[in-house]
Amino acid sequence: MKYSELTKLIKDRGFKKILVTGAHRSGTTFAGAALASDIGINFYPEENIRGGSLVLFDAFNRTHEQYILQAPGLSVNCHIVDVDLVVFMQRNLPDIIDAMRILSSKVIQYELKRIEEMYGAEYTKLGLPLAKLAVFKEIQQPLIDNTFILDYESLENHKLWIPEDERKNWHIRQLANEQDL
Repeated sequence: MKYSELTKLIKDRGFKKILVTGAHRSGTTFAGAALASDIGINFYPEENIRGGSLVLFDAFNRTHEQYILQAPGLSVNCHIVDVDLVVFMQRNLPDIIDAMRILSSKVIQYELKRIEEMYGAEYTKLGLPLAKLAVFKEIQQPLIDNTFILDYESLENHKLWIPEDERKNWHIRQLANEQDL
């Protein structure tokens, strides 16, 4: 799905609790911030739930009536969380792999272990980004009432988009001029 279609759908259907998830480094932060900017719902990064804690997510969910939560750490459980909409990010695989170089190997191994325990070792053979996408498409998406796969590249015309050559040496959670958000 393209970004422009997704924003229209969210406004038309009145979704209030939105989870933006997917592989780490797939554009979840930017997509969540862009949606929040365009729809007028507060954006929260995954640090609000320590990445993927279901206990912290449940507490967060009970205390927030509307939000856009960015949380790739919840992707393995996105079919069981109580939200109105799950947006799963899809980005060009070489770009994700290149961006993942800044992740700790502990994060990658932990995520692969979770996928193996929950869904089987056959998925982990795909590597983390493809494993998350395959699990989502094959297992989780059919179980979720409202879910869409968002094409990262469809965000390139967004007012907050910064060309790749201007994003060198950014920190892991950096956005455009953050005062614009």
